[in-house]
Amino acid sequence: MNGIAWILATHSDSYGPTGNVAVGLAERAAELTQYRELEILDTLAPTYAAAGRFERATTTAQAALSLASAAKLDRRANEIRRRLKLYKQGKTLSRTLARYADRNENFVLVLGTD
Repeated sequence: MNGIAWILATHSDSYGPTGNVAVGLAERAAELTQYRELEILDTLAPTYAAAGRFERATTTAQAALSLASAAKLDRRANEIRRRLKLYKQGKTLSRTLARYADRNENFVLVLGTD
């Protein structure tokens, strides 16, 4: 559920209805984990952004950042900080990744955990 939500939220065509599907999946995953899992919150934030809900994306990313910092996952915390800046600017992760990929022919996105 979380992985599908991430893919939908970060796909370049995810704004609008697809973003809303991603939100539904990610919110359900967050509910099942009582909003306490870093991975889930880190997916929920870009799904909110993909659906145009940037205030929710920001607060959710801040919660994920708190969890990452508490767990001393510095690299992950820095990644979340970068995404948090996007949400505060009203930008989606999917559109930012698409623009970056278009400019960089050797672009490779690697997703994983610390």
